[in-house]
Amino acid sequence: MLIVISLGGSILAQDFNGEYIKKYSSILSEIGKEHKLIIVTGGGLYARKYIELARQLNSNETECDLFGIALTRINA
Repeated sequence: MLIVISLGGSILAQDFNGEYIKKYSSILSEIGKEHKLIIVTGGGLYARKYIELARQLNSNETECDLFGIALTRINA
């Protein structure tokens, strides 16, 4: 079975706690033994903050999108 899971950036970067991320990793590893997984991440709070800051500094929407993409990649 194919399972798609969306993990928001706010979940992944919560308190920057390595043990928290290890728990998610362990659970996903177990699911992945029996199913094909696709995990989609988001940029979370930090992406939104950087985008807002970029807008305050008169960045265009393309530049704002690039900030969001960069933070999403970090979470991935």
